[in-house]
Amino acid sequence: MDIDSGALSEPLAPLPARNVSQAVLLSGERCAVRVQEGVLILELNADAPRAPLVIRAENNLPQWVDSALLDFMAAHPDVAPGFDYLDMDRLLDDLLTRSDAVDIYVLPVNSPQFEALRDRGYLLPLDGSAALSDLVSGMYPALAQAFSHDGAAVALPLSATGESIGFGEGLLQKLGLSLADVPDDWAGVLDFIEDALPRYVDRLDPEDRRAYGGLQPSVLREQLFRLILFDWACAAHAQGEIPDYEDPRLVALLERLETLRFEALDLDEDRERDPNDFFAGGWSQNGGEYLFCFNLETAFHPYGWYDAGTPVLPGFGDGRPGPLALKLTAAVVNPYSPRRETALAWLEALANAMPATLRCTLSPQETQAVRRPEADEALDFYTRTLEDLQARLDAAPSEEAQALAQERDVLKREYEKYLADEQWLIPQARLDWYRAHGDAIVPACATWFEGDASDEATALIAQYQAGQLSCREFLAALNKKARMMALEAN
Repeated sequence: MDIDSGALSEPLAPLPARNVSQAVLLSGERCAVRVQEGVLILELNADAPRAPLVIRAENNLPQWVDSALLDFMAAHPDVAPGFDYLDMDRLLDDLLTRSDAVDIYVLPVNSPQFEALRDRGYLLPLDGSAALSDLVSGMYPALAQAFSHDGAAVALPLSATGESIGFGEGLLQKLGLSLADVPDDWAGVLDFIEDALPRYVDRLDPEDRRAYGGLQPSVLREQLFRLILFDWACAAHAQGEIPDYEDPRLVALLERLETLRFEALDLDEDRERDPNDFFAGGWSQNGGEYLFCFNLETAFHPYGWYDAGTPVLPGFGDGRPGPLALKLTAAVVNPYSPRRETALAWLEALANAMPATLRCTLSPQETQAVRRPEADEALDFYTRTLEDLQARLDAAPSEEAQALAQERDVLKREYEKYLADEQWLIPQARLDWYRAHGDAIVPACATWFEGDASDEATALIAQYQAGQLSCREFLAALNKKARMMALEAN
């Protein structure tokens, strides 16, 4: 529907029931549905026969998939995609019994089920599609390997997310430091937190100290604990190894973490956090005015939410950088589907619609900064508005001039910030940093302590943190479980 005139276009395509939950207007024969691109008018009584395409996903699909869905259905009006929830526990059984009830599965790559399906050859090779094969082969080597089996692409990536620790560059600058002063391994990072930073904190004025004063030491210790364990597992997985949780380097790190002192940083367990603080472990868009952050994005977000700082990738003292681990989701085709050609066409539509931010995350071949689609329109708005304000200021009486000048100056600063930074989904400097760490890019692996549905891992961690298990006892139990999982997978 044309929003201005209300005129309807020619019929586009059938729409799956998944989107009808967003209906905003309903009549006897039509309803209006909000989608990412605008408004669709659905003819509720349309009953033309259409072939099904069954897609099962564990979680909601990325928003950009909706755009590809509309394009696909416009090109294939005889196909009616339908979405259903994926029961991961039944997935292997379905393929072992050669069930043809589902055409496409969407599931996490860092799951035992995905690895088992890929490694046992249960996924349909995508070598019948040059577009899909070329996309996968052009990815970073570790990612291409994760999406392939016996040299053939078997899965299409749909999303990629990654997080790492970071230190606020704005606050470091006020301390007379920079990211170059942050060590490149976890042992050094812990020393930096306990020994190096406190020597500089007195340089901050009271307002700056609010940037981290509300963080509780137990929260900081918990975040560091989980990051170290996760990075350790992903680093081992990237080398094709089962993580050795009893390695002396990991034992030393966690024992060091147990005794890490935060008093010199004025972190108080009993102090309530001010929700207005930009505190350690949280998200800040305040020019890096925070001490620590544990969720700095390493992948490129579709909306450009990456501007809180530069991630740090601490290693483990073996001369290698820490992993830049990406949590990925993938679409795969059931080899027993009776509609394999249609399923491949659907994946090709997804590949064609893949956003530039995801392509840049996956492939080193994308080397240019990415602008926001609306950047030219926004810059034109700033230019016209500033010209209008200047013209009004030139003609304004003296009693109005000061207010107009202030309004112009505020808008001019916004314009300069947009021109320098915010017009970019991926600024060139951010892309260059990511490309420089290409050797560290790996798929995140499945870890028992993150994804245990039985709460056994949660109970084990709680015992350790309550002092009921020593560090070595905890890691021995974790090691035993990791090896048991590896045996089950094989």
